[in-house]
Amino acid sequence: MEQFVERWWDCWVLKDRKGAHDAVTEALNQRVIRSWSGNLELRLLPTVFEFEGDHRAFEVLIDAARAVHVWNSFYTSFEKTKTIFEFLFEHFPKRIDEFIQRSVELEGYRRHLGALSVRRGSQFLFEAGRADEAIKLVTTGVNRLISLMANLTIPDVEWSFDEANLLNALFARLFHVHPEVRSRAAQSLGDLLLRPETAPIVRAELEKRMTACVLESELVTLLYTVAYARRRGYVWPDAELAPLLHARSAASDMVLAGGAS
Repeated sequence: MEQFVERWWDCWVLKDRKGAHDAVTEALNQRVIRSWSGNLELRLLPTVFEFEGDHRAFEVLIDAARAVHVWNSFYTSFEKTKTIFEFLFEHFPKRIDEFIQRSVELEGYRRHLGALSVRRGSQFLFEAGRADEAIKLVTTGVNRLISLMANLTIPDVEWSFDEANLLNALFARLFHVHPEVRSRAAQSLGDLLLRPETAPIVRAELEKRMTACVLESELVTLLYTVAYARRRGYVWPDAELAPLLHARSAASDMVLAGGAS
């Protein structure tokens, strides 16, 4: 429903800006639809400011910031964060401190988290022209890391000299929770497939892992590496791949089709 309304908004706002605003706002207020991604709140910001005034626009801005977890760089895309920050700096430059205080408040529990995240918080403070505060936040974060790691000892294990361990570490990154990490791991493994000296061991490991797959999502993730390499000239025909794909599905077929040479 949320995705449908987003597409409807993009079309209808060009025809009737006020009508589109009223319809989506009423649907949100009546809980006919719910915005899980924060995209609807972001789309509504300019029209709320235009038709309902700055007070209501600021409240919607806070709601949008919470909805997209604006301070958490792990969950929130840079584009959504940029939209919120730019709207704040343009329309509410004197309410930055209030925005920080209210947007870090965890909705539902009504309590303050206590601090800005270092990465997104320092970005925000620099963009707000408050470089001294940004530097102080980064320094505090670094000092905290130093104190947490002060008594840690690094185990004396020369795992990095074992090729099998290095390859296992790269495959572990392929299934990391963060999409950027997964993407870089897939590209790195694909590049290793393209190198004659590393291709045999990587291909053998891929064959073993694909044969053992029982989950479609796991197989598709492994196939990203194959598709990446095939798009760049690596030869691995479908006839040789098909017997390995015990969890084959429409999704895996799409990945293979996109990577076929």
